[in-house]
Amino acid sequence: MLMPRRRSLAFVALLAILPASNLRAQTPKSATQPAPGAISKADRERALGILEAISKGIQDLYYDPKMNGVDWNAVIVRARAKIAESNSLNEALTQIAVAVSSLNDSHTAFRPPARPFHLDFGSNTR
Repeated sequence: MLMPRRRSLAFVALLAILPASNLRAQTPKSATQPAPGAISKADRERALGILEAISKGIQDLYYDPKMNGVDWNAVIVRARAKIAESNSLNEALTQIAVAVSSLNDSHTAFRPPARPFHLDFGSNTR
């Protein structure tokens, strides 16, 4: 008779735990979108500084003074607005890449600054 009682206690304990885990499972947290305002002020200003440097460099050095028919000033204004709405540094840097890619030139690309860390997953060669 001792075994059935243990099983019923375990079942009751399991029933007590399930509602708490179910509540956590029902609160949606998107892994792709960080919480609004997750980007720091310093990172946002860094992204805007990078955008300004890129913009000035392209205006000064781009081979086509007509910018391939692209309204470059409008592109930069839109990129600034998107950076202001960004939730992460990666999202802000993506807006800079989008602005540069609007030139539709295979020789002009944005390469974001290197990260201060390096991930090494090991080698798969044997």
